Amino acid sequence: MVSVIIPTYNGEQTIEAAILSILYQDVENEILICDDCSTDKTMDIIKKYKVRRFINSYHTGGANAGRNRGIKEARGEFIAFLDQDDIFLPGKLKRQLKLIKDVDLCYSIPLQVNPFEKETYIYKQTSDYKKRDLFPSSILMKNNNVPLFEDIATDFTWSLKVLKNRKTIQTEPNVYRTKIGLSKNTDYRILDFRKALDIVINNKARRNVYGTLARHYFRIKEYKNAIKYFKKSRIQFKTLAYLFLCIWKKERTVNIAAIPFIFVFIIFILILCVEC
Repeated sequence: MVSVIIPTYNGEQTIEAAILSILYQDVENEILICDDCSTDKTMDIIKKYKVRRFINSYHTGGANAGRNRGIKEARGEFIAFLDQDDIFLPGKLKRQLKLIKDVDLCYSIPLQVNPFEKETYIYKQTSDYKKRDLFPSSILMKNNNVPLFEDIATDFTWSLKVLKNRKTIQTEPNVYRTKIGLSKNTDYRILDFRKALDIVINNKARRNVYGTLARHYFRIKEYKNAIKYFKKSRIQFKTLAYLFLCIWKKERTVNIAAIPFIFVFIIFILILCVEC
C-alpha cells in the first residue's frame, strides 16, 4: 500500500483535483491530509472523501509540519507526497512501484502548468540534487527511516538528507505542477537556503544558491542583503538587472545622466557572459 501525504492550507480551489488524481491511481493507497488550520472551505471538500484527516494545533505557515505528521502516521509500505495544488498523472504510482524494487526512491521533474497562459511544459529542474531540491510531489519512496522535514525550512536540506545513502532513479515526468503554491513564506526559504550553504560544496551550485537567496531578499525589500548575495551569484543578465534595481531602490535615486552608461555596462557584461 502507498501512503500519499497531502499538506493543505486554504486549498479550496485545488484540493479536490489533487484527491481525485490519487483515487484514480490503480494501486492500493491511503490518503493522509494534514491541514494547517485552513480558514476557507478546504475541510468541507475533504470531508466528502474517504481520507485520514489531521489538523495542526496552530498555523505553522508552511507544508513541513503536515508532511511530518503524515510520515509519522503513514501505514503503507511506501510513501508518496502530493502538494494540494499538484496532480498525479494517470498510472503514476503503478509505474514507480515497478521501478522501486531495486532502489529506495523514485523521483522526476514535473510538468509545469501555467494557469494563466494555459500551457504545459517540462519544468526546468536539474537531476543533480546537489544543485536543486527534489520536487516532493514526484517522489515515491520506501517507508523505511524516512527523515522528517525541518519545521522552518523548505525542501532543499531535506532533499540532501533523504538522498544520502539511498539508491534513486529518475523517471519520466509524472506530476502536473501549478504556480499557485502552498506556501510562499520567504522567511522559511531564506533560512533553508542559508542552511544549504553549509552543505553544498560545489562552486557552481553555491552560486545558484546565492542567486536564489538574493532574489528572496529582494522580494522582502532587504536590498543590502540582496546586493551582497547577487555579487556572489552567477553573472547573467537577470542578475545584473536585479542588482541594478537593488542599488536603485536602496539609494532611492539614480543620476539620470548615468542611466545610458549603466545600460551600456550591462550590455557589455552580458556579451562577456555569452562569450564565456
